[in-house]
Amino acid sequence: MYGGYIIYDGTKYEQKEINSTRKDINYISIPMQKITKEMGTAEVMVNNIALGASVALLSYDLEVMKTAVKGVFKKKGLKIIENNIRALEAGYRYVRERSKVKAYELEIVKPANRLLVTGNDAVFLAAVRAGCKFYPAYPMTPASSILHSFAAVEDEFNIVTKHAEDEIAVINMAIGASFAGARSMVATSGGGFSLMAEGLGSAAMTETPLVVILCQRPAPATGLPTWTEQGDMLFAINASHGEFLRIVMAPGDPEECFYLTGKAFHLAEKKGEFRP
Repeated sequence: MYGGYIIYDGTKYEQKEINSTRKDINYISIPMQKITKEMGTAEVMVNNIALGASVALLSYDLEVMKTAVKGVFKKKGLKIIENNIRALEAGYRYVRERSKVKAYELEIVKPANRLLVTGNDAVFLAAVRAGCKFYPAYPMTPASSILHSFAAVEDEFNIVTKHAEDEIAVINMAIGASFAGARSMVATSGGGFSLMAEGLGSAAMTETPLVVILCQRPAPATGLPTWTEQGDMLFAINASHGEFLRIVMAPGDPEECFYLTGKAFHLAEKKGEFRP
């Protein structure tokens, strides 16, 4: 039965302590702490033992995972890399050689002419396609990856990417660049957008095109930086003081992120036509 697997450290726990009422769960006991002691490595290596066991259960290519581990720990030195790979191999071997549980065979899917992207990826791609030439930013999850993407291609696409000192500087830089004729965009989360609110009014007063990406995190205040929610819609609609046109779009998936970002650049430059 392939309802799932639970891999646990048999050195620390007994199966009855973690038993589920589900009958389709396979329990795999691995003496992880014992293995780390035998290898003479730190106890934290149990993580990679469990990872190696998971690789074996999924019939995944161990060499691919080794390459990934090398990439993660490349700045830690050769000794750390070697120990992590040894732990990975130990978990893999244990499942392959001692476990009676049948490995789950993943079906090989034929490559399709499709992209696997996040919403942030789609926003970035659309901005480049729309001719964005200036992207200032102050890192704030969950918007930070957009900055990383722009920084990686700024030379290739002749885009100026600026890591500013704070969000107030970010929006004022973008307004200045846009006022000078360069298509500009900024991205932040709720706390950063709060700091940008006055700048938004400045863009309205000077009738300067501006695209702002608000990557929402659970709030208020600092909130939960590694999670997302949809709680800032009303804030975006009413951001900054005074009455002026605010065009707010709320994409629901990566495809909408792509098309609505492109549309945002167009509408930002056309918004004067919507004034009464």
